[in-house]
Amino acid sequence: GPSTSVPPRIKPDVMAQGVTVRCASPTDSTAYTYSQGTSLSCPLAAGVAALILHANPRATPAQVAEAMKATGGQASAPDNLMGWGIINAVAAIEYIKRVDTTGQLRPTAFRLENNFPNPFPTPLNPSTTITVALPEASRITIKVYNSLGQEVWSLADEHRQVGISSFLWDGKNNSGRIVSSGVYFYRLNAVGVSGRAFTETRK
Repeated sequence: GPSTSVPPRIKPDVMAQGVTVRCASPTDSTAYTYSQGTSLSCPLAAGVAALILHANPRATPAQVAEAMKATGGQASAPDNLMGWGIINAVAAIEYIKRVDTTGQLRPTAFRLENNFPNPFPTPLNPSTTITVALPEASRITIKVYNSLGQEVWSLADEHRQVGISSFLWDGKNNSGRIVSSGVYFYRLNAVGVSGRAFTETRK
């Protein structure tokens, strides 16, 4: 990374161990040894993908990738150096087991994801997507604020079912005008059917 695609995306997606990797011996077909090199990371990641599919054959390619990213070593703050971080096979398998009979992932906790693309707004990124995870049906609001704490845009005020939902902000304020470049914050407020409340703000 960083990606040169338009709009840009975080790259790489995930990473795997490339040093002191336990692997089959290249000289003895009955033995194992340790080796190193970046070429070992790809088969390790592919192996984890296979284990995920074995745990849940209904999972789609996108869901397999989501499981690996959501449980990576730096899933909460991905960047263009290590992406979503070092993969965690056990955690990814447990994550994919939550895919229900309709093929949808059932989150275990409320979560507000980093918007993408970011930075935003820019000439190359006139819009951005905000994603939320709901472990139960909830009433949610998503509002965007400027650096002065003033509400810029009300993105959502509605009931949502359990699952992962994405919302597109086109860079306009409540008056329908394109906002200027700057720092913006977005806040999720959610109240589940159980009465659990959740609030999180990101920028």
